Amino acid sequence: MKEYDPDEFKSLKTNLLATGRLAFRVVTGSMKPVIKPGDVVEIVPVNTELRKFDIIIFDNSNVLVCHYIWKINQLSVGSSGPTITTRGLYAKEDLPVSFDRVLGKVVSHKLTLTTRLRLVLSR
Repeated sequence: MKEYDPDEFKSLKTNLLATGRLAFRVVTGSMKPVIKPGDVVEIVPVNTELRKFDIIIFDNSNVLVCHYIWKINQLSVGSSGPTITTRGLYAKEDLPVSFDRVLGKVVSHKLTLTTRLRLVLSR
């Protein structure tokens, strides 16, 4: 995994907002088999409401991660506002993310209805 410093993340986010779309190569396998390591995904800025099962790219301790949204937490502790609980398909870990750490929403790949049902029934 490549680490990004805060300035690089800000630059990526600024570029995404300016262009409206970015191609991003996924380096981890947390979203296998929907998104495999090495796949290129297209992301857009988060200008609309995020929903459960949307796939996002976000900063987690200076590492960009690709996960799906499991839950949007309206109440949060501290001043960072609401958080999003994300999960990987393969790794199955829960990672809370504040909205300001979301780089963008993946529009080139989606979870199928079958995958969504499997995730709901297995949790």
